[in-house]
Amino acid sequence: MNKTIIWIIVIAVIVIGGFLIYGAFAHQSTPATTGPATYDLNSLGMASGTPDETPTTPAPTPSVVTIDIKNFAFNPAAMFVKVGTTVTWVNDDSAPHTVTSDSGTVLNSPTLQPGQSYSVTLNDLGTVSYHCKIHPSMHGTITVTSGLGS
Repeated sequence: MNKTIIWIIVIAVIVIGGFLIYGAFAHQSTPATTGPATYDLNSLGMASGTPDETPTTPAPTPSVVTIDIKNFAFNPAAMFVKVGTTVTWVNDDSAPHTVTSDSGTVLNSPTLQPGQSYSVTLNDLGTVSYHCKIHPSMHGTITVTSGLGS
């Protein structure tokens, strides 16, 4: 009986901790310093592909998502979003960074100083790989899906 109660408490602490951690990283209302831009991924030769990192689980996403730039990394480094989603990168790091497409011009931020952000609305299906021009070891991918189980 005592072991059962202990296990229930341990599971409850893990579940509550997970919700608290998720809430601490879910920035949904950070204002952008650069206005949203709209691009056609297919016309830029960026049709569907496979990201080179395992993206977060495909699921319905809100119309606005945030990627944190912190500790010289994009977090999350790979994700799925639905067509029409506005993605905002927020520089929460101590150094300046960029958000730059590996090919094409879908993502082309100015240099983001600490505290600045950059937003883009993604309206076409496909995968966009990107990096920081200042720190080329920083990279990420965004896969834009129809939201219909793709």
